[in-house]
Amino acid sequence: MLDSRLFSKMVLTAALMVTGSQAMAQSEGTLEAAELREGAARDALGTTSADGANAESRARLSGSGWSEFKRNLGLRFFNFTSASMEQVGKDGGRLESYNYFSLQYRLSRTESIAVRPAFFLNSGGSDYRGRFQESQFEWSDVYINYANYGLRFLPFDLDYVANLRLYLPTSESSQTRGMIARIRPYFIVGAPITSRMTYSIHFQPDFYIQSRTGYANDRGYANGNRNYGYNIFGELSYRLNRTFSLVGNLGHSKMWHHSVPVENVAVYQIEEVDIGASVGINWKSLATAVGVTQSRNVQRPFNNNSFSLFRDNETQYFARSYYRF
Repeated sequence: MLDSRLFSKMVLTAALMVTGSQAMAQSEGTLEAAELREGAARDALGTTSADGANAESRARLSGSGWSEFKRNLGLRFFNFTSASMEQVGKDGGRLESYNYFSLQYRLSRTESIAVRPAFFLNSGGSDYRGRFQESQFEWSDVYINYANYGLRFLPFDLDYVANLRLYLPTSESSQTRGMIARIRPYFIVGAPITSRMTYSIHFQPDFYIQSRTGYANDRGYANGNRNYGYNIFGELSYRLNRTFSLVGNLGHSKMWHHSVPVENVAVYQIEEVDIGASVGINWKSLATAVGVTQSRNVQRPFNNNSFSLFRDNETQYFARSYYRF
């Protein structure tokens, strides 16, 4: 078991809102698509056998709608934890995590809908500024996710997944900023390269509906609220066996912020390039991965240093897990 001293600053500390981290995104939409495929395969096997067809007919006649409802209902748990490479090994490091439970319902062979209450759970310890922080629990923004793995009208022989997410301002951070809602589609296009290697492109547009253009930060200065942005990355995965896989990704993200003319805050944007590598583990109902991810601010690189792969002040270690009950 890892000592909590090995953990400190997370990717999530930029703002107490759901992050656009590629490392986090990799396990969500892809695993949902895998679940939908498994459900479709089970249905196909059931409807092609005479016994399955007869059982389905008997279920309809007996009015067993409750059994069908329970069969399509599922509970999932997601956890994402990250530690700054620069802080690893320093005493008093802080364990911080982003988590959600997902109550989801399979609408059809290729569709599902889920409600996900999310929260942060942080242990006591020193943050990346060296300040001691007490252990903390805090709600994040709950969101509703619709997933579809059945877009057959699209061209080429590719694997398509579409998600549509609606976030509601249940976190203190979003309420302080005056957020009304956040709309975040998530599209995945994938294709096999060999029997063991696959490549996929992930694209996440991001739109905020705000009640005001700015807010006061913890120092009392005016900041512009998030307006719109995107996150796009490519992922290359190589399956070693049924349990282990190697994954690499490269991407780009950008977020535009509102101006606040009365406070002389102009429109500004944050642009980052991301690169990462991880080892994936799939065992029964658990999908997990451990790895490293580097995010470099394109416009304001740290201390104006030239690019260096996995520079410690730009890189985080991460671990993520997705469990199906």
